[in-house]
Amino acid sequence: MKVLFITGSFPPLKCGIGDYTALLASALARSDGATVGVLTSRGAVCPDEAIGVELLPLLDNWEMDSLGPILRIISTWQPDIVHIQFPTRGYGRGKMPLLLPLLLALRGFSVVQTWHEPLSLMRGLRYLPCALMQDSLVTVEPDFRPLVPAFLWRLLQRKRRIRYIPVGAMIPTVQLAADEKAALKHEFAADGSNLLAYFGFAIPSKGVEALFEIADPAVDRLVLVCELDPADEYHRRIKSLMEDGRWQGKAFTTGYLPGEDAARVLAAADVALFPFVAGMTRRNTSVYAAQAQGTFVLTTNVEKQGYSESENIYYALPGDLEGLRTALRRYCGQQGGRAATADWAAIAAAHLDLYREIMTENSQGD
Repeated sequence: MKVLFITGSFPPLKCGIGDYTALLASALARSDGATVGVLTSRGAVCPDEAIGVELLPLLDNWEMDSLGPILRIISTWQPDIVHIQFPTRGYGRGKMPLLLPLLLALRGFSVVQTWHEPLSLMRGLRYLPCALMQDSLVTVEPDFRPLVPAFLWRLLQRKRRIRYIPVGAMIPTVQLAADEKAALKHEFAADGSNLLAYFGFAIPSKGVEALFEIADPAVDRLVLVCELDPADEYHRRIKSLMEDGRWQGKAFTTGYLPGEDAARVLAAADVALFPFVAGMTRRNTSVYAAQAQGTFVLTTNVEKQGYSESENIYYALPGDLEGLRTALRRYCGQQGGRAATADWAAIAAAHLDLYREIMTENSQGD
């Protein structure tokens, strides 16, 4: 079976969906009977662990003038399944990827789409060509219906298959010795203080500014495992909070870190704090990354509240800063079992089941 992924982003280009595609492609390449290719943007490099994944000629852009080269590459490679990821940072505002499902189906290719994010009304209109196709859709949320406009959901129901396949942690699990953990805490001025970590992109929906209201600089130190770009207005706001008199010398940012280094910071932390504005969802893989290290997680959720011992997570309602502050003081440093999130072998197996189902249907149709 030949599976070709199409994604605008792929490591080392920074995009969570690019990282997801790399991990999925790597896991599929390690399985029996799958030949895996990735068609992506220029600058991509196969990670060391992605043995057997073929990077196809890389694109300079995703505008309409790249359509001809893409179709020629796909026709030459002759995949059994073309699996397109939506959205990715690498696509930019290019409309061409949104037309690909239709154009590839007209050429006789079997297409699968994965939609990773909810869509507003205006973005939903842009996805009309994708929704019109009667192909297969993978979602990373168990109930995708409330995450898209009603008119789009009615169209999606015409698809042959809508399959929920979960995501997993995007970084490895590490084990830190006591002296290693102490050294990392010292690096962030957390000797005798609690080390609170945030991991992920710094964007308004993540509620990063709330960290400085939830934590107490008298006893806590903050480390943001992310990049802050001086040209970004929201990032400048976060930077100003870090430099405020209360937090001066007590809040730090690491910049971009490779997966294992990010895992080490999370493993050293007493708390991983994620005050999502609208509440945690199944696609928030930063939470899984912290869970994989056995670190206590403090986050928000619209459905769950309180402490979950099996997950070692405390859930507060979105916006409940007082509840988050109270839980932080009560559960800080709580150690728990490393939660059993979906592993990439199981995620790859679920995709293979879908691909085989499609190929079986195709062969019966012949």
